[in-house]
Amino acid sequence: MLNKQIVEKYKEIKTSKNMTGDYKKTLFHVHTPASYDYRFKSEWNRNDYKRLTEQNLFHEHIVSSFDKEIAALIGEVQLNEELAIFETKKEFYSYLLIANQLLKNNYEIVVVTDHNTTKGIVKLQKALDNYRNNVHKHCNVIYGIEITCADRLHVVGMFRAEQLGEVEQWLSDHIISEEYGVMKSSYDVLKDFYDKQCYAYIAHINTSELFSQKNWI
Repeated sequence: MLNKQIVEKYKEIKTSKNMTGDYKKTLFHVHTPASYDYRFKSEWNRNDYKRLTEQNLFHEHIVSSFDKEIAALIGEVQLNEELAIFETKKEFYSYLLIANQLLKNNYEIVVVTDHNTTKGIVKLQKALDNYRNNVHKHCNVIYGIEITCADRLHVVGMFRAEQLGEVEQWLSDHIISEEYGVMKSSYDVLKDFYDKQCYAYIAHINTSELFSQKNWI
């Protein structure tokens, strides 16, 4: 009797309308060149990227990452109108390469979490939109930020696009520098984001300096 009930319930669930969401391939934690310590390659340090020239970036990475025709078009791009948000072609190329990797690996959502700045969000969004003109793929950008707190913990906050100005004002009111973050505890930063109806969590707590250095215990 019980088995029959289970089978009937299974059939009912199987034939009922699916009320759940769809799974999306998501990259939850991405840094862009807007982060003070951005590394173009995992084995590089931040100074390696700073020393990389526009010409080397184009010839060694753009040319090898894109079709010949597309690479040629990228090389001819002028940073005016909508692309004026990019300060240099090196910066533009860097964001395009991130966009290329996201689309190449079929990511549908990416959360931009630069250290103590929101400057890279719209730039990556623009690079994805620009690249989408050439491929029939898209990756949605979730607005985020990684805040370095006074207790050495890092808080990642995610927020709606229309809250960008509000988050930038909060950052302006509390930030020491983009390298050192804010003089607020992780608890206070979490609370500030929660009060704004944002999602927030402590990032990579297992490798935090709070636990690796005795003077912070």
